[in-house]
Amino acid sequence: MELDFTGKTAVVAGASSGIGAACARLLAGAGSSAVLAGRHRDRLERVQSEIEAAGGLARAAIGDLTDDGTPALVVGAAIGVPGGFGAIDAVVHCAGLVEKGMWCGMPTSTASIASGGSTPTRRCC
Repeated sequence: MELDFTGKTAVVAGASSGIGAACARLLAGAGSSAVLAGRHRDRLERVQSEIEAAGGLARAAIGDLTDDGTPALVVGAAIGVPGGFGAIDAVVHCAGLVEKGMWCGMPTSTASIASGGSTPTRRCC
């Protein structure tokens, strides 16, 4: 299956590493402009540099999506700033917290955070 996201904008939450970074690279490689959302500036900038070196367009939006101001920052990075991409066509939610240890031993509150839940994504809508 070939992906064609030419002219589209994708927001990827959790784009600083792992599956999120891979999704961002894949979408940018398929022609989308990528908004890379995450908490780790150095990692996001590395992914952004990789995408741009491959000829793609990317912009990092650094912040924790559970913080009040971050969803607006992410949306602004996509559409609201000078040079913004114009629209949000896709959102990929790969943000979450992974702690060492077994899932079955995690307290419910930690497991909820680790699973990512839907709260961060809903805050951007």
